[in-house]
Amino acid sequence: MDTPSDQTIMKKWSFLVILLLCMDGAAFAQSPKPVLATSQIGFMKSSPKMLTLTPEGVLTLPDSIPFYIHMAGMNLPRVKEKSGLWAKSPYPYPFEISEGKYDKIDPSMYDYTGWLVKKESRWGTIWQADFSDFTKEGLFQVETLYQFSLPFSIESNPYEKLVRGYMIYIHSQRSGYDVYGVREAEHLDDGRLDNGAGYHDAAGGWYNAGDLRKWMSLTQFNMEALFHIFQFGPELYRNAVVDEMQWGNLYFQNMISDEGQVYEDIGGGDLRPGFEYSDGWWAENHPGCIANNAGNYFTDNIPNTGDERTIRTSYNPFVQLAFVKNQAMISTILPAMDAAKCKYLAEKAWKYFEKHPHDNRTLFISMQLEAAVELANAGSELVNEQTIADLITLVLARQDNGKEGLSHYFVEKDEEDAFRSVAFSCLPATALIRAWELDVVPLNLKPQVKSAVAGYIDQFLLADAKSNPYELTPYGAFIKKPLAEYQLFRDAGRGRGVRTFIHPFNAQTMVHGTNGTVMNQAYLLAKAGFVFENDLWKNTQKS
Repeated sequence: MDTPSDQTIMKKWSFLVILLLCMDGAAFAQSPKPVLATSQIGFMKSSPKMLTLTPEGVLTLPDSIPFYIHMAGMNLPRVKEKSGLWAKSPYPYPFEISEGKYDKIDPSMYDYTGWLVKKESRWGTIWQADFSDFTKEGLFQVETLYQFSLPFSIESNPYEKLVRGYMIYIHSQRSGYDVYGVREAEHLDDGRLDNGAGYHDAAGGWYNAGDLRKWMSLTQFNMEALFHIFQFGPELYRNAVVDEMQWGNLYFQNMISDEGQVYEDIGGGDLRPGFEYSDGWWAENHPGCIANNAGNYFTDNIPNTGDERTIRTSYNPFVQLAFVKNQAMISTILPAMDAAKCKYLAEKAWKYFEKHPHDNRTLFISMQLEAAVELANAGSELVNEQTIADLITLVLARQDNGKEGLSHYFVEKDEEDAFRSVAFSCLPATALIRAWELDVVPLNLKPQVKSAVAGYIDQFLLADAKSNPYELTPYGAFIKKPLAEYQLFRDAGRGRGVRTFIHPFNAQTMVHGTNGTVMNQAYLLAKAGFVFENDLWKNTQKS
């Protein structure tokens, strides 16, 4: 903790910085700067590396622009006018590092140089360069006459920082836990059943994406992420992974009734006016879209005093099957007593599901396949080869096999629409890959499964990625183009449409971000590349 003297010094420096910024307000009124973008995660030495410059505002730039890569924090020399306080400063006045023409540049000042070349794209005019042949390890910046990039690394495994970052993040998301520097323990009294049955102990678990809700449809998949870190991450994280799993699982295992039904969430509140659970896709995919968040407040942390947050007890087949999948999955790595309870509850939830089946939406069929595959891998006798074969056949039957335009995306029953999902965009394909990975695909179905995954990647994801300069994969296909008079759809062939981003005019009046969709697709590409030994799929994302 800072001492009083430290705090005083920090306040004085903060005031000085503000004062200096205000002294040159004209700096903010200068002409717009281009944006120079590359991966902020970093690159492996052998990975593809793409650099993109986009103009900001009306700028006149040459068709080819030289760029230089050098150590982060280094600037190539420029001719600048300085006076007064800044006359002897090595830094530009007062902070614009890309101001002024270049002075003489010595090749020893940079590690790599290349050319950004002007291109016309569907997203406008851009300048791009491929610098995949730059393989030196270190922390670098790209510099042009007009702009600098943010620092990025080239190293043996830049993704290790994501694992560390995730472990820090998920720990800070704990509910009912005093997380130093984040929050004191909250909601120790979760919760109260919405069916009038009163208090039910379901404290703990993890909050959702920065909010205080505990969606079972989303937070359960932290278990899968931790499972992968346990399998493929550094050994020194294994104890921390198990500890985090055990913490989160206390909540999940308290959210199942004596009969085996898995409750839906805590903190979501009631339905928004005009919505029903039977409205379908949104309720199962992202229930927050139809929840009013009532009661998502701070409580007195004392159970059974009347201010507990509501536990929504509605039946959601996706949540039910996700519970089966994740409990069965982690039962294969947890200590014996934990593992036995996980398997027992997974089987209990599966039995409840069999008595309360779903309506054959593609989302449900795909998650049912994942649940069945994980049960089989955990040694359960509730599923057999025929169960898995039937589910694989159902998923395969939901794939479009058109010969014109984009194809091989997944569809709903009778092709009433294409399958789309914000958080689980690749679920049918990833379910097939997981079945292949665990070697439970029947021999006669293996060619079809491999072809289905390849078709989805090559003839849909990567085929559409060519439509934009960043090779961004699509949000989804549309057999029917809703409110096409108000929003754009690119031609997907056969009168169908496709969009890179979610359609803003939708019945739920909510425009989701793209990150969840893209990350699910990136995971699919990496997983499929690993399982099917396809280096193109593993390395396809450049930016």
